[in-house]
Amino acid sequence: MKNAKLYLITSSHGANPGGEEYNRRDHYIYFDNKLLSVYLPGGKSCEPFRIYNTQRNGIYGTSARTDAEWISFSNWCPGDVIPIRVYHLGDLEKRKYTFRIEVPDAKFVGKQGEIPLSAYIQGDKEL
Repeated sequence: MKNAKLYLITSSHGANPGGEEYNRRDHYIYFDNKLLSVYLPGGKSCEPFRIYNTQRNGIYGTSARTDAEWISFSNWCPGDVIPIRVYHLGDLEKRKYTFRIEVPDAKFVGKQGEIPLSAYIQGDKEL
């Protein structure tokens, strides 16, 4: 496959007290056992999405928050898109490859929470 790209979508969930939804943690992405990337999800204000929130939940609370407050804890914003991360892999020969994501500092308090993901590789067919 020529010009292969790995597309990755992740979102931390677990709204219980101390849940992963409210803790920004480094995510390590490996392809074929080589570290491809490290990213820290979130990092933006969710305040613009408050008007779209249809449920009373802990992430929005009852009053507005500053950008600094949002950035300190928010992994994602209900109502916003979840980013698609794209990693350029180059040309790949036909064989088996491995993919792994690690969040070593994740703590699933009370065995609650998850980090759902979608990943796929797309490229140009060699002619």
